[in-house]
Amino acid sequence: MPFAMGAYVVTFEDYERFCDDTKLGKPEDLRWGRARRPVINVSWEDARAYCAWLGEQSGRNYRLPSETEWEYACRAGRR
Repeated sequence: MPFAMGAYVVTFEDYERFCDDTKLGKPEDLRWGRARRPVINVSWEDARAYCAWLGEQSGRNYRLPSETEWEYACRAGRR
């Protein structure tokens, strides 16, 4: 079945909008920096909640990729 994946990482800036809207605590950056840097220290449950929230905001369906989908995407579609 076809699927699509985001071409860009979710940044702290992106994720913090979700945290502010849902009153979820913001993840630690371990003094690495925030803003446009990729978000780190997000649990699997919080990542799923972010996908659900993003879907509510956009009217589209989002989910985390399966392990197989992730591996396929990492190989740029090569089997």
